[in-house]
Amino acid sequence: MKKLLLSFLLLFVTHFGFADGYLIKWNETNSNYEIQSVNLSTGAVTNLGVSTAITSIYDLDEIYYDKNNLRLVALYQSQDLWTFDLTNHTDAVIELGSDNYRDLFVGVENSYLILWNETNTNYEIKSLNLNSYTITPLGTSTTLSSIYDLDEVAYDELNNQLVSLYQTEDLWTFNLTTNTDAIKDLGSLLYRNFTVNYTSGYLIYWNETNNYYEIKEIDLASGTITSLGVSSVMGSYYDLYHVYYDPANNQLVGLFQDTDLWKYNLSNNTDAVAEIGTDPYRSLAVPYTEYVTGIQNPTDENPDTNLEIVKVFDITGKEMNAIESNTPAIVVYKNGARRKIMKVN
Repeated sequence: MKKLLLSFLLLFVTHFGFADGYLIKWNETNSNYEIQSVNLSTGAVTNLGVSTAITSIYDLDEIYYDKNNLRLVALYQSQDLWTFDLTNHTDAVIELGSDNYRDLFVGVENSYLILWNETNTNYEIKSLNLNSYTITPLGTSTTLSSIYDLDEVAYDELNNQLVSLYQTEDLWTFNLTTNTDAIKDLGSLLYRNFTVNYTSGYLIYWNETNNYYEIKEIDLASGTITSLGVSSVMGSYYDLYHVYYDPANNQLVGLFQDTDLWKYNLSNNTDAVAEIGTDPYRSLAVPYTEYVTGIQNPTDENPDTNLEIVKVFDITGKEMNAIESNTPAIVVYKNGARRKIMKVN
């Protein structure tokens, strides 16, 4: 589409960014979890505290950032909720019931639980209120028949759906408007990992022939895949596991060999490793929080060329040809960054 410039517009900009990510590691000597913050640009680590509620390395799954309560959360022994307060650095376990959950996803506004029902051999999808801990059933999957069909689940805000890799090669979607699911055929490649930003997703594929990781972008509505680049720093399939999107730096990040931070710059499609230390980490959380920068006027002298917009979407995900007055929109800048904006007359 024709490139859109911000000239002569005043924009109220909401950024999705944050200062740090969070790490947890198991201290074998003291038999406890240590919680740290990590600067996602430099890899610098700061100790925050230790868990007094967890006694086994297997107690926790993936950790997430709960922005509304300023804490970390995770599934505890697959059926309860572990919390770590980032203000007073104390943790607790909240009982959720007797169900064993397969996955938890914590988003900016809503959180979701995925449960494998062994009696009915299907997946159940539920919402979780992180203030009251109320669990609400949303629906069941009609496309999944095995507990091993799904990988980590993420939320696609643009299309209001949950998404995940299905059998590591296709895309599973759960429409949160209709509470129905479907599978999109992505081809025959077996993907290692998958993550989501606001307007698209990213796939990580291990190329066995060339012995490197390939990074691809996926349109979560159509399933269209675009190759972005390859890693120049990873030489083994086991170098990387979970991958996350870091909106503040417009990069993908993940734990490299469990001890360091892998970074893939989405502006220039190059990667690097930032050394963290020598101890293996159990999990990494990359939070989204909103902060408002106020009014920006790109008509000032020496305007930032990165303010050039290449795509505009409305809040439902439909691509627009122009920014409408007093209407929220999602813009994609030339450098790859994405912002929620509103044009003010």
